[in-house]
Amino acid sequence: MLFALTLGATLVILVVVLLRELMMVHIDQGIALPTNRSKYPFGEMEAGDSILFGVRKQAESCRVAALRFTRVHQPKWVFTLRKVDNGWRLWRIS
Repeated sequence: MLFALTLGATLVILVVVLLRELMMVHIDQGIALPTNRSKYPFGEMEAGDSILFGVRKQAESCRVAALRFTRVHQPKWVFTLRKVDNGWRLWRIS
């Protein structure tokens, strides 16, 4: 019984030490902030340019990102998403 109690106490101490290691915060200095957070090249697109997606979920994600992009950066730009033979395509139409 004494051995089991000692082993249990050892395990508790080990868990506490591991949790402290996981919760430690390290401060980094001199790391540059990324300039482009966008996953899609909306800023480089001209009217008539398009992006092809094979999966509808990814195409819808891009459409929503395009909507957010226009609200913040280029309010007069318009994007449209259409089903095509080989997937989904997002066009910048103006």
